Amino acid sequence: MYLTAQRVRSRAGAEEVHAFLHLHDQLGFPFPTSDPLSVPERNPGRLVRRSPPEPAVPSGGNSVIAYLDIIAEDRLCTTRYQDGIDAVAELAVASGKPLPWVAEVGPVRVIFNANVGVPVVSEYQDLLGAAWPCGRRTKRRPHLPADPSRRSSGSVGRCSAIG
Repeated sequence: MYLTAQRVRSRAGAEEVHAFLHLHDQLGFPFPTSDPLSVPERNPGRLVRRSPPEPAVPSGGNSVIAYLDIIAEDRLCTTRYQDGIDAVAELAVASGKPLPWVAEVGPVRVIFNANVGVPVVSEYQDLLGAAWPCGRRTKRRPHLPADPSRRSSGSVGRCSAIG
């Protein structure tokens, strides 16, 4: 899964946040488990949803002011890691990390970057707010009983690394 949100600016100066959900659920779109950070550039997957469906700022030829990428295998329920993903910006600012931020939140990779002068914490929150609704699955999977052998190590929901 590759979920991205981008604040774009048209040549005329209009701004809008665009969000896209890509999945790696078909032949020809395998998820690169050994190199998940390659997904945005080399293998974004199959586009399954975009928001807004009819953007006021048409795609193409725009400047990207800021972007947020959330990368995980399709089978993961990324909302389980939402608290940790929500905290990435505040943790990165508190630790003095320069942009771009690359964070591991359990098995989820988060990348954020923004132009100089963009208020990073509020922009991160805005982009995350646009990404989550776009990334929701439309079909609910049947609930499976918990597998005790796959218990969490306790790091779920916490940002384990910001690089």
